[in-house]
Amino acid sequence: MNERSDEFQKLLEELKRLDQERISRAVECGVERSLAAINHQREDLQMSFEALRQEVLSKIELLSSSVDLATKSILETTRAQTKILEAKFLSSTEESGPVAASFNEPDSSIKIEALNNSINAIETAIKNEINLIRIELSQIINSEPDVEKITAVMAREALQTRRQLRRHVTDTVRDSTRQVEAIAKLMPRLREVNPLIPPTGGFALDAQALLHLIDILERERPSVLVEFGGGTSTIWMAYICRKYNTRIISIDHLELYLGQTEREVARHGFSDMVECRLAPLEPLEIDGTEYSWYSLSTLSDLADVDFLFIDGPPESTGPNARRPAMHVMIEKLSSSAVVVLDDTHRESEQDTIRNWISAYSGFEVVDEHLSRLTVLAPKA
Repeated sequence: MNERSDEFQKLLEELKRLDQERISRAVECGVERSLAAINHQREDLQMSFEALRQEVLSKIELLSSSVDLATKSILETTRAQTKILEAKFLSSTEESGPVAASFNEPDSSIKIEALNNSINAIETAIKNEINLIRIELSQIINSEPDVEKITAVMAREALQTRRQLRRHVTDTVRDSTRQVEAIAKLMPRLREVNPLIPPTGGFALDAQALLHLIDILERERPSVLVEFGGGTSTIWMAYICRKYNTRIISIDHLELYLGQTEREVARHGFSDMVECRLAPLEPLEIDGTEYSWYSLSTLSDLADVDFLFIDGPPESTGPNARRPAMHVMIEKLSSSAVVVLDDTHRESEQDTIRNWISAYSGFEVVDEHLSRLTVLAPKA
């Protein structure tokens, strides 16, 4: 046993060392990729800005030439017409007849002067407008591009991504380390374990939760244990509970899962102490809310249950899927029964715990936050 413990300790130390290397490599790789992406995008932005700059310059030149030509044409035409009118006015002073009469009106000179002023005003307005356009376009062209600002934003985002990556990798490695530590603590407590014992993690209980569960079992030493949702936990609990002659009833709603559990039970030699039951889900109303729960007829003979472990039905079967457990089993529990709910890191299971405490004031939470399990027991 000591040799196995030493091996696990060495394995744990090696894992920690490798984990630190994995963190460093992952972060360095992520940073290098982020910086390369920033530089690449910065070059693209600069090229795009330069192309835009050249395009705007060409358009400015074209616009300026067009405006100058149009303005020159308008002004030359207007001045030519003005000179014709002035010539007619001057000649009218020496002639007689209808034409002279029309230009000898008292306000004729005033009208010509007004026309000249109007032309000059138009010319000034056009020139001012052209100058304003040139100034605005010049400011656009001569202004510093937004490449630096965009790059700064991208750099901040890359830094944030780097931090998130590092946090994710660190959390993953820490969780892996905790799981290995839990396994290292678990193995010395189990004697003659079949090497083919089901793996932990995934949809099954992780090692940390299993360690917590086994600690509770060794403390409570139950006689009758009912489990909703069998699998990995069934086998691990059987290894612990066989020294207490515990009767285990494992309940599943699907034949597929039930069959897998039955095969594992037989493989590990626990058929005499573990009973696997099929209980299809049926509608069940509790306090005006309908749930999908295990067939009540399958549970009718249960009594004096002193350990209730709830790891089903799956969350996918409906909101607060496990809430009916206490309501259905409360009359079947012994006076000292312990209730253990899995997956209480989820909000729905936390809500279920609050519901049970509110409905059954004789129970209280005695263990939480040690793993993803929460433990309820009768108040002392």
